[in-house]
Amino acid sequence: MLLALSACSTTAKLAEGDVLYTGVKKLDVTAADSVKIPSGISDNIGEIIDVPANNSWYSPYVRSPFPLGLWLYNHWPEDSKGLKGWIYRKFAEEPVLMSDVRPDLRMKMVEDMLDKNGYFGSTTSYDLKYSKKNSRKARVNYYVRLAPPKRIAEIIYLPDSSELNVMLNRYMKRDKYMKLDAIICNDSLSVARNRVTNRLRNHGYYYFRPEYITFLADTLQVPGKVVVKIDYADNIPDKALWKYKVGDVKTLVMRNDNGGTPDTLMTDKGIAHIGIGKAKGDDKAIEAVKQAVSSPLLETTIEGASHVIINISGDISLIEANEAASFVQELAGDDANIIFGAMYDENAQDEASITVIATGLDEHGGSASVAKAMTGFANGFKPKNAQAPAAGNKAGTEAAASSSYTRPSQGYTPSYTRPSSGSTANQAYTPRYGTSQGYTGNTSGNNAGQSQAPNPAPNPAPSFRPAANKEMQINIPDFLKNKR
Repeated sequence: MLLALSACSTTAKLAEGDVLYTGVKKLDVTAADSVKIPSGISDNIGEIIDVPANNSWYSPYVRSPFPLGLWLYNHWPEDSKGLKGWIYRKFAEEPVLMSDVRPDLRMKMVEDMLDKNGYFGSTTSYDLKYSKKNSRKARVNYYVRLAPPKRIAEIIYLPDSSELNVMLNRYMKRDKYMKLDAIICNDSLSVARNRVTNRLRNHGYYYFRPEYITFLADTLQVPGKVVVKIDYADNIPDKALWKYKVGDVKTLVMRNDNGGTPDTLMTDKGIAHIGIGKAKGDDKAIEAVKQAVSSPLLETTIEGASHVIINISGDISLIEANEAASFVQELAGDDANIIFGAMYDENAQDEASITVIATGLDEHGGSASVAKAMTGFANGFKPKNAQAPAAGNKAGTEAAASSSYTRPSQGYTPSYTRPSSGSTANQAYTPRYGTSQGYTGNTSGNNAGQSQAPNPAPNPAPSFRPAANKEMQINIPDFLKNKR
């Protein structure tokens, strides 16, 4: 059956003069010995001539030897019913004609592409290879001859007669495509023009557009090369040449008290967190945002913040800016209202600066770290080895606790004897050195210089009960408040 199908005519319904296109037989791309054909040029030529034939396997060179779709189209009626009609509608193919492929037009497209990439003077041609069995079938042979590419010999910039001209020239000189001896390419010039336009707009030339920059190419001054002149388009408007600046900014706050979309202004939000971070290197965005959201000198954290503003500037890409914003989103939470802004700064060489402002910390316990630190310092003191004193020494222990503080594990134990009330005698301080307690200080009203019996051994680990001051206040430095 397959042999019968292959033998059937696939050109029966063709009109007079039509030729069935059966693919490309050969693509011949050549150049002078000194010219290396770039792979990108060969790929572009292949894309232009790639037109699939009927029953194509590997377009545009190989097709199936059993053109079922063409056979059904030529031999079955279009109005078939039932199963036959379903097969026709499912598998029948209209023939691809040579008039649809337009080999002459495709060669013209190849020449235009080569001119845009600097291969001025390249030539193209084609011919048809007709089938020996059926003269109404043909394949195409394409021929492309590349001329030596034209390189940039000189770049003529705008005169330094205005701030705009100076700025435009500076950015053009920095662009990697605007270099001497580079192959002139329309696509590369278009990319350079777009980049320069974006930088000009970021510096106040808001109405400047890429099409206002023109490149004039002269191939006659230097043989085999091109002299490029940068100029403005004839139709450039005056407003594109003006530099715009931000004037007075007035803000009218209209509170939304009747439901609907809530206000986004960060007012009446309580404690605010403000942090600025700067970093350089491959991970500059992440490192900068970490500095902005966490610092030993800060008393707050953005965890659970309700409103956050992020400003990112420097030599950063959109991917790096997104990574920094995602880092803040994870800390603040999914319910946080985050306002994000980024600006590229060509003056910041491999550096990023990030500012984070977060509010609504009270609602989510944003200052809880400070409170926890204070609680830990105030309530965290617990004497070690504390135990109840013996009954026989209860009175002595209370007296010692009210007037002396003894640390058995240390060598230094001062002892103070309070003078009786109303005494006007000079008080003297006589240190004494005990055998087991080390250093012992003693004061008495009228017994300066007199010897005294050694103090009795203190009860083990008396509890700390200051009698003079009933309240204790601990002043903690700010940079320690977030640490236990």
